Amino acid sequence: MRTLYPTVAAPLSLSNFSFRTNFLVRCSNLHSQPQLDTRKLVLSVKEKLEKEHHSLPVGRNGRDDEDMILWFLKDRKFSVEDAISKLTKAIVSFS
Repeated sequence: MRTLYPTVAAPLSLSNFSFRTNFLVRCSNLHSQPQLDTRKLVLSVKEKLEKEHHSLPVGRNGRDDEDMILWFLKDRKFSVEDAISKLTKAIVSFS
C-alpha cells in the first residue's frame, strides 16, 4: 500500500521560471528531431523500393505507403535494409 505525502507549492522565483521555460523549449525541440529522422528513413526506404523493386504495386499497402513503411521500420528497429526485406515480402503477399 502506498502512502501519499502532501505537497506544498513553493513560491516561483524568476530563476526557476527561466529554467523551466528553457527546459520546456528544449524538450519540445527534442520531439521534433526524431520525427525528422524518422521521416528521412521513411523517404529512404520509399526511394530504395522505387529503384530496386519498381515492379511492386503502389498505393495503399504498396511500395509508396508511408504509414506501412513506418510500421515496418519500427518493427525492424529502424533498420532500413531489414524493413525493405520484410516490406517486399509483405507487399508481394498482399498482391
